[in-house]
Amino acid sequence: MLEIDCDKLEVLRRVSVFAAWLNSGDTACLEHLSRGEEVSLSSGEWLCHEGDEAAFYLILEGELRVMKTVGDAEMLLTTHKPGVFFGEIPLILGTRFVAGGQAAGNVVAFRLDAAAFWSLFASCPGIAREVAKTMAIRMQNLESLSQTREKLVSLGTLAAGLAHELNNPAAATRRAASQLRGAMREVEMCAIAMHGLGFELSQCKLLKSMREAAYEHAENRPADKLSAMQRSDREDELADWLDDHDVKDGYKLAPTFVASGVNLKSFELLAEQVNCQALEAVVEWLEASLRADGLALEIERASDSISNLVGAVKSYSHMDEAPQQSVDIHEGLDSTLTMLKYKLRSIEITTDYDRTLPQLVAHGSELNQVWTNILDNAADALKSGDEAKKGAQISIRTYRDANSAIIQIRDNGPGIPEEIQRRIFEPFFTTKGVGAGTGLGLDIAYRIIVGRHGGDIKVESNGEGTQFCIRLPLG
Repeated sequence: MLEIDCDKLEVLRRVSVFAAWLNSGDTACLEHLSRGEEVSLSSGEWLCHEGDEAAFYLILEGELRVMKTVGDAEMLLTTHKPGVFFGEIPLILGTRFVAGGQAAGNVVAFRLDAAAFWSLFASCPGIAREVAKTMAIRMQNLESLSQTREKLVSLGTLAAGLAHELNNPAAATRRAASQLRGAMREVEMCAIAMHGLGFELSQCKLLKSMREAAYEHAENRPADKLSAMQRSDREDELADWLDDHDVKDGYKLAPTFVASGVNLKSFELLAEQVNCQALEAVVEWLEASLRADGLALEIERASDSISNLVGAVKSYSHMDEAPQQSVDIHEGLDSTLTMLKYKLRSIEITTDYDRTLPQLVAHGSELNQVWTNILDNAADALKSGDEAKKGAQISIRTYRDANSAIIQIRDNGPGIPEEIQRRIFEPFFTTKGVGAGTGLGLDIAYRIIVGRHGGDIKVESNGEGTQFCIRLPLG
């Protein structure tokens, strides 16, 4: 039998919660409680550090700030006041402290080591029940906090990429709009100059047909198949023709005509219908008109790019939809690829989708977070700094297996060492450098797939790459 150290127990009577433990406890409980020791701290001192061996603490006086290192900064998780105990979670899970406790002012605490805690837990049902209840609440809060933290990290990553992707078409729109203003003024001035030239109806029809044909070519032309050398040759040829026909600055006008599909034959036909004195005014008007149309088309395409990005964001987040809805996993995968486009540059992406897969009733935004976490990790594995290694590839395949949808995401990176593969779904475990990862992405992915959707997620990895295989029930 252990002896009861009444002097040690007296410190617990300072707080009504722990005084109740003493009043309701039997001799065995009091014996185990008296094995603890009083700890006094000054402001700024640490009661425990992140990574320390677990112990059970009861706060008697003052306030203790629970701090966790995130990157290069300390993040405040919560503040413990008198009457609060902590340390039961790492003790029961058999882990070390995942956060530290720092005194905010003078603090008095009571410490029980692991052996004393387990003896108390086994001998005192009332205290054990209180500890288990508090632990359950904290585990729920920790899960919510970890999910929120990881979502914020993902949101920050996606926001940076989205800003980068939006900046390009937005800058193009601004530039084209500025240039369009000048082009429209040139068109007006050229039209005024042409008004006094007295063109016949047949000549007007020719000018109109040339301009409309160029407009149609510019709008509907396929991808430019001309090499830079071929384009340069055509521009030089057209510039020489314009110079020969006394049109000023032909080298400045030629690129617009070549881009719009106006060839030398069209100009020869124009020269037959329009006299030399009027040719220069006509050419300048036609070039300004085509340039203005091209700028308007550039604005339209840039606006479409912005609209497509906004659509991808809406699809990715499943805005304006219920928490659970029928979702197309392929749409979610494609939206995620669009959102991560900036990070997947120079990585070859291949998809092999089974379009016969039915829609799933699922939490669409949560599934997209799974795709984000896995693809983001794959991109990191394939890059050295900001550059992807040569031949970097990510493949995504979907297919049906009985009553399940299978999603395979594979990269050809260096792989995950066998000795740590079993740990990658553990919370706070990460192979990334300090500040580069939270260790929560794959843990949350596991809970979303397994806990929220009743599916399964597995990883296979070797020196030739890593593959995640996600199974989701279809019904």
